[in-house]
Amino acid sequence: MAFYANLTEGAAQGERRFRTIPQKLSEHVTLAIRSAEGVRFPNVPFETLPVRSSPADLYALAVIAVRILLVNDENALPIALDEILSLAQAVATDTKDDAEVSDRLRAIAAADPRWSASLGPHRLLNLQSLTAEESLIYLPGDLWWDTIATLIRCFPGATPQSFAADLGDAPPLALHAVFEPAINALEKLSLRSRSFLFLDWKYNSEINAVVQAALQQHLADLAYQAGT
Repeated sequence: MAFYANLTEGAAQGERRFRTIPQKLSEHVTLAIRSAEGVRFPNVPFETLPVRSSPADLYALAVIAVRILLVNDENALPIALDEILSLAQAVATDTKDDAEVSDRLRAIAAADPRWSASLGPHRLLNLQSLTAEESLIYLPGDLWWDTIATLIRCFPGATPQSFAADLGDAPPLALHAVFEPAINALEKLSLRSRSFLFLDWKYNSEINAVVQAALQQHLADLAYQAGT
């Protein structure tokens, strides 16, 4: 007869106990098992099965998102996936535990240009000879890195702020609940990104640059007049 059980901590070091998953047994089998309570059975064959639940689907969706956002002719899926998991590890080992994932991610990306080069918005735009810095003309850096932060949180256990702690971290009677925080975060990103679908962000950036240059020149003229 096979039993399925969850391991628990043992009473002594190096000892593990287990409690079986509830199941219906015949009366004579139940009596036979109860009669063996407290008896040790050496050399019992067993197999450890890793816990898998709906967080595994969350991981799969994160991989699909990596394929959509970060893979182009110059960046293959295995490389992009390795890079974003490396970035997730860098975020997880950051000492600022009270900071948001997006804040830590932006600080890490600003300190090391490697991350912008490998995971910048130019991967999504897929324009020839467009650098990570130049791509910010078309897509704001804050929105992009917040998207990457949300994507990292979709990998179970990647950071302490991940939507799931591991691949088995889901309520037994509500397996869908693991997706709700990710959906809420994506809806907020969707609201922020809607304006870029209907407005010319590059044109707005150019106008803003002209206004800023004119304003600086005006302030310089005022300073010159005040000095004379």
